[in-house]
Amino acid sequence: MQNETFKAAFRSWADSNFGLAKASREVYESIWNAFSEFSRARTPTQVDAADIAGYLESRADSPEGLTPRYQARVVMLIDKVLSHEAQVAGRKSPKAVRELLRNNAALRTAMSRHRCDGPDLEYLDQPQFERLVEVLLAWPRDSARPGRQPRWQDARDRTSTALLLAAGLSPTDIRSLHWRAAARDGPPATAFDGTRSLRVPKNGRLARRTARIDAWAIPLLDDWLDLFEAQSVDSDWLFPGRKQSAVAWSKMAQYESARDIMKAAGIEGSSFMLRHTWALKTLAEGAAESEVARRLGVLDDEVMARYCDELAEFRSRWQPS
Repeated sequence: MQNETFKAAFRSWADSNFGLAKASREVYESIWNAFSEFSRARTPTQVDAADIAGYLESRADSPEGLTPRYQARVVMLIDKVLSHEAQVAGRKSPKAVRELLRNNAALRTAMSRHRCDGPDLEYLDQPQFERLVEVLLAWPRDSARPGRQPRWQDARDRTSTALLLAAGLSPTDIRSLHWRAAARDGPPATAFDGTRSLRVPKNGRLARRTARIDAWAIPLLDDWLDLFEAQSVDSDWLFPGRKQSAVAWSKMAQYESARDIMKAAGIEGSSFMLRHTWALKTLAEGAAESEVARRLGVLDDEVMARYCDELAEFRSRWQPS
């Protein structure tokens, strides 16, 4: 029978990953539960290389057990949960996975490839996309009280979430945008083909770039800029954490704002789903891979390869417009 300490270790790791989509969490929990049911260890701290190897061997007769990618996924999950559990307890990083890989070249190769591939892409299907756009465009009609202006936070939250979906921005991009990046009078924002562009600074592995905004979201940005000025928001950030402060919007607060808006549209998951949706939708509409990569700020060919590999599945969830 599964030990409660294994369940607690998984919950602690999963809860610490606040961007983990509900569907992904369920998949990972199923994998972890299967391993912990098999394990001879009484607690996660007692898991060793032989324990993990025995589990993988026990799965050899199942279809997924024959897939190197699946084995890599299992081992990486075990390593993440065990490492998190050790970190929380103040112990040294566990050696079980390192010892397992030392004498298993095939598994080392599979894990290396899996790290490059990353987790499965998560994105919106067409009904989810349409519901979310409807929720976003409902502002300010559903947020303003009679006789008063809408709350500036509501406008910020909706506009920033819209730009994830309408310009392929990442959450880090959203928090790093300067308000001049969206100015309407002058070079920073150039209107062409019914779109407006944003100057996006370099962020980590994402290149500095100009991101074009899909036409449906431009009214939201215009309304936000109007409100920004009308309510005298005093900040250099396009989406500040506070109205009268130089404080940047925190990662957690921005995540929660997007999550709540997505929930209002009946969508569970990370806001990265919106960036992925934009990328796949734009590719499906015929944009060149190089153009989409430039607008995303992506420099890694492996990232674009994942999008291209997912296109057939994406198209199956969308009807031609």
